[in-house]
Amino acid sequence: MLYIHGKTLIKIAVADDHILLRETLCNVIDTWENCKVMLQADNSKQFMAQLDPKNLPDLALIDLEMPEMNGYETIKAVKKIYPDIKFMVLSMYQSEEAIIHLIHVGAQGFFNKCDLTVRFKNSVYEMMRTGYYFADHAASRLVKQAIENGKLTLKNDLSDEELAFLKNIITEKTYQEIADNMHIPLRHAEYIRDKMFERFDVLNRVGLVTRVIKKGLVV
Repeated sequence: MLYIHGKTLIKIAVADDHILLRETLCNVIDTWENCKVMLQADNSKQFMAQLDPKNLPDLALIDLEMPEMNGYETIKAVKKIYPDIKFMVLSMYQSEEAIIHLIHVGAQGFFNKCDLTVRFKNSVYEMMRTGYYFADHAASRLVKQAIENGKLTLKNDLSDEELAFLKNIITEKTYQEIADNMHIPLRHAEYIRDKMFERFDVLNRVGLVTRVIKKGLVV
C-alpha cells in the first residue's frame, strides 16, 4: 500500500474543457493505486462551484486555457479560500514566463499535456510526496529546497539595482522589458541576471524566481 502524507487515498479533481481528453484522463487515474477522481468540470467556474468545503480534493489537475477563467485566475481565486488544495497545471505552454507565473499564483506543479504517459502518473505521486513537481526536475528541487531553507533576510547587501531587478524577475516580463523598465541596456540586465544566478546558486530564471518568492526576499 502506498502512503502519501498519511493518506491511503488521493482525491483528485480534473478541470478541462476538452471532454474526450478529460474523460480519458479520469478513467486512467481511477486505475491508479490510491487515487480517485472525485469531480470533473468543463470550466473553472463549474470547478469552483463543485468544491465542497467538507470534502475537498487533495489535488486539482487543471488546464491552463479554459473558458470563463484561465488557470492562473482559477488557482489564485481558489487558493484564497482553500489554500491546502494542490494544483498541477496541464498545458502545452511551458515557457519560463508561464511557469514563473504559475509559481507566483500558487501552483505546485506543471506537466506537459502532450506527454500524458506513465511519467504523468509518476509526477502526480512525486508531487503528493514532496509538495512540488515541475517538468524541469531542477526547478522542482529548487522550489522544495527554498521552502525548507526558510526565508532570506536583506543582510546580503544587495544593491538597489539588484533588488529592482529581482522585483522585475518575478513578473512575466522579458529581459528586454525588464531592461526598459529599469532604464538600463539589455546587456547590463543580462549581467545582473548572471550575477544573481551565481549568487543564489541557480541555473535558470525559474530557479531564481522560486528562490526569491519562496524565501520571501521580494514580495
